[in-house]
Amino acid sequence: MTPFTFTTNSKTPKSKNGKYKLCALLAGHQGAVACVTAHPLGSHVASGGREGTLVWKLQDKKLLGSPTGAGDRGVTTALAWMIRPDDTDDGLAFGTDDGYLCIWRRSRKEQEFTEVYCNHLEGGENGQEITAIAFDASSSQLAVVHRAEIVHRFVVDPLMRLTTVKSTRIKNHWPQAVGFGQTAARGPEIWSFGREDGEIHILDEGGKITVTKTTGVVIGGAAISVKDNAYILDDTSQGVALYKLSGAERLKTFAVTTNERRSRNVGFHDGGKALISGSDHGDVYIFDRRTGEVNDIIQVGCKDWVQSITEQTTEMEGVPIIIIGRSGENLGQTALQVWERETPAPEREGNLPPGAREWMEIVTGLDLGIESVADRDIDTLFIHLSVIAAHLVPILSPFTMSSTSKYSVKDLIKDPSILTLFAKPGTPLKSFDGLCGNHVGEVLVSTPNMSTLYRPPLNQCSVRMRRDGHFGPDDPLYFPQPFHRPTAHLAVIRAPQPSPDHPFAVAWIVLNDSHFELSTQTFCIGFGFLDRRLRSKLVALSDTVFKSIPHGQ
Repeated sequence: MTPFTFTTNSKTPKSKNGKYKLCALLAGHQGAVACVTAHPLGSHVASGGREGTLVWKLQDKKLLGSPTGAGDRGVTTALAWMIRPDDTDDGLAFGTDDGYLCIWRRSRKEQEFTEVYCNHLEGGENGQEITAIAFDASSSQLAVVHRAEIVHRFVVDPLMRLTTVKSTRIKNHWPQAVGFGQTAARGPEIWSFGREDGEIHILDEGGKITVTKTTGVVIGGAAISVKDNAYILDDTSQGVALYKLSGAERLKTFAVTTNERRSRNVGFHDGGKALISGSDHGDVYIFDRRTGEVNDIIQVGCKDWVQSITEQTTEMEGVPIIIIGRSGENLGQTALQVWERETPAPEREGNLPPGAREWMEIVTGLDLGIESVADRDIDTLFIHLSVIAAHLVPILSPFTMSSTSKYSVKDLIKDPSILTLFAKPGTPLKSFDGLCGNHVGEVLVSTPNMSTLYRPPLNQCSVRMRRDGHFGPDDPLYFPQPFHRPTAHLAVIRAPQPSPDHPFAVAWIVLNDSHFELSTQTFCIGFGFLDRRLRSKLVALSDTVFKSIPHGQ
């Protein structure tokens, strides 16, 4: 079924305050949309309902084929993308109302998915339905909860196969949502949010409940942002409730008008600066997280239950988007709505990463030689190689390619092959040359040693150290970094590999007490040194790396 997209001649619907516009409708659903999730890179959208699981490619609004028939395992009720920086494949996990957990896998060079896992999980006595799924990329773990009592933890291997870590039964607990919290010594915490009981149980890797938070409300949905040290709940009687991860006291309530206590998905939006919520009357609310005010309201076109919205910040071409599915009864054909924020050019320019202007000043007026233009399919703007380096350059208008010719931003966007005009294939690459490159919005990205590009982080972000000694999604160990002259080494850090037999495995160890020897020669108790065996491995590795570096060049 071909989806309808708006043309430049059509009157594009906009949100109440005009800050968002409807950019596409994705057709294919019959009846209620039970869940929806967007690929972390903004390349694909998956949704679930009576037909089972549907996947669209966002760039061309194409509905992809499914490896199983519509609704073979029941109604799809929960979804989660499984994306890791060191993998060449995408994974999509989904659960059904009959208790089936399935995983589809797809190479990023291919269009269609294949099913690699399907198993009927044991639910609680009063509910087999899988209500929520979450994936943690740093630990490669999957969390799955049933309508009644059961919380599962799995480890996902590179082939998307699952190994059960622990299944925990929590009496008188009815999970509505699940997420991963802070990473402790033995792995990330699982947070299970109960609907009717209103309790949040935090489980360690062994399945033990370490903390229980009592909210006193009916929880219709939840989302966690470890980066922002916060989580939000759908309080079905009041609206969106904001909490700190470390506390149980509500910080703020964002009021949503309600006629009946129906579940609504809630989520962090626009890099955590905004919160979004569905409703039971056809509106999606966008709140300013700092002030608590309603920033805008998206009206889906009818007074219907809007449960399914994307729960985490999603961007397409660097612009925040919201994907909405209607969840009422007897709907007939329903299309997902894709709304994007209206983003003026000056605002985009202000979001450029530190050091980008410096690079532009260096490159402007020089002959920038790029040998090939990378595919701009968002899906391929993700790199899994171990070592990368990328140059980020804001494109000014006009963009000077040489002393005799000038090209505007429009010229470059219309014909990216302009970048190759001064390339000299077969000759050694110089400082300002690239093996491939392309523009991402108004930012030029090139790389000296890759055939594909990583989509650069263009929005402002908050970086802080976590309990495991890493820095979450902005950690240079896990994601390629923009080149910045004062911290140039961050752009060439190797990506961690999961195998303990990898020659660099010792460099990625998450340290704990067992890796240290207490010292008896210090004036304070508790100081120590790295274990001798670990120290010798690190020294040996550093010697190997040092010897591999060409010197005198």
